[in-house]
Amino acid sequence: MNTLSDNSSRIGRVIQFFSPTALQIFFTFALPFIFTVVGYMYEEALQINYFTFILSIVVSLLVGSLMTISRVLTNVSYTIIHGFIIAPMFAVATYASSITLSTTHLIVVFCFLFFFFIADRMSQLFFSNNKKHLLNDKYDNFYVFVYMLIFLIILFKFGFRNIEILGTYKNQYEIRSYLSFDFPYSYMLNFWLGIFSAAPAIFLARKSYLLFLFSLFSVLYIYTIYPLAAIVFMSILILSLSMSINVFKKYFQYSNFYLLFLTFVITFFGVVWLVDHPVLYSIFNRAFYVIGWNTYYYIDFFINADLYLLRGSLMDLGSSYSEPIGFIIDRVYYSGEGSNQSSGGIANLYANGGLTGVIFGSILLGFLVNLAASISSNLQVSFILILSVIISFVNFPLQQLFLSNGFIFLFLIFFIRKILIKKYTNY
Repeated sequence: MNTLSDNSSRIGRVIQFFSPTALQIFFTFALPFIFTVVGYMYEEALQINYFTFILSIVVSLLVGSLMTISRVLTNVSYTIIHGFIIAPMFAVATYASSITLSTTHLIVVFCFLFFFFIADRMSQLFFSNNKKHLLNDKYDNFYVFVYMLIFLIILFKFGFRNIEILGTYKNQYEIRSYLSFDFPYSYMLNFWLGIFSAAPAIFLARKSYLLFLFSLFSVLYIYTIYPLAAIVFMSILILSLSMSINVFKKYFQYSNFYLLFLTFVITFFGVVWLVDHPVLYSIFNRAFYVIGWNTYYYIDFFINADLYLLRGSLMDLGSSYSEPIGFIIDRVYYSGEGSNQSSGGIANLYANGGLTGVIFGSILLGFLVNLAASISSNLQVSFILILSVIISFVNFPLQQLFLSNGFIFLFLIFFIRKILIKKYTNY
């Protein structure tokens, strides 16, 4: 009687298992097309290495197998980590001519996946014992209150201004070169790089349409003050993926989120190929391959060099370096023009702490993902918060998420709501 349901479930698991491999193959063979336009950025001549390509397939199958034995919301994490960091890294490693894929690259990836899987399972046990601490959605108003309070403080500080997105985008590097924010405004603005980039998607999921429109305005306003493309990119990506689950729920569910992501990437590339404009090639490269290249280069550099040891942060462990890590990588592997591009979370973990840093960071990330999932009793809101955590990890060092991007706020929400549930439910 349940044959149809069982078959559907079996097919879903098969799709889930092979989706990472499909994306890996796509990224590998799409790279030469993107490289024809953006190749000037790299001191590389593409030359395919079939052994590295086979290794990339093996790693992708490993990710697929982890997804088949993990819970639905955890698969969102595997999708983003593999889709934005691991798959692009192996795609560029398949073609890179200047360096070869090392054993260390493989060990870093395997260590990260293994310890993230263990941490995810362990933290699920912790939070499953605290399910009664979850509050009804009416307590989500705490999120709204803090969101509005911080935005009003920023608005009072910087005042009303014209929102000129195109002009800000064209001059973003020049604007950022002279920006300087005092405490606490620097932390408040960085909140938009973390938890508040998900605000439009969260308000739409809660059907708070006025707050949704207001949050869109606030994202654009913050971008004119603090022109980091990640602010707008993260908000749009989280909102798009969340809406896609709702709009196409007949075809995509949380359980096959990787298939949705694969469809999104291929559609994006199709638009780039059809329109054939250099700006779109550059956007696609920035969204996916830049982090792949830099993850590949960072690991290669710090195999033999001194570790960066969290230089410039509150947790500086006595770094011997005198300049930002991005400039070092630019000088060694790029043209040395002073670019400081995003490297992704895994590369920063290895650069700052070696394999120990990768292991510790993957465990902390697994705990953070489950903390985010436990904050709301609304499945879609939990999905959005996990997306926010993982996409932030893709774009920024893990320590930055806590020290300046506001993720310590997640712990604050969790414990305040825990106190409230005890008070109002006599638990």
